[in-house]
Amino acid sequence: GNLTIASSDSSSKHVPYYSCGPKTDPKIQWILLHGARFTKEDWKTSGIQRRLCESTGGGVAAKSLDLPSQTTRDDLVKA
Repeated sequence: GNLTIASSDSSSKHVPYYSCGPKTDPKIQWILLHGARFTKEDWKTSGIQRRLCESTGGGVAAKSLDLPSQTTRDDLVKA
C-alpha cells in the first residue's frame, strides 16, 4: 500500500500528516504520535506505518501527525 501524503504550508492552521489505508470505514484506525526528537517522517521511513496499514489486508488506517505546540481540538478534528 502506498502512503498518501498530505501536508500544509506553515502559515495554515492544518496539522501536517501522512496517512495510509482506507479513507472511509477502516476496521481499525491508528494515530501515530512521536516525541520532540522525531517527526511524522520517522513513522514513514521506518516502514512501521506501512506495515500497520498492510497488516490486515487493507482494513487498517494509520495517520502520523506532527502536532505544533499550538494545536487545538478543532485542528485535530480537521486532520
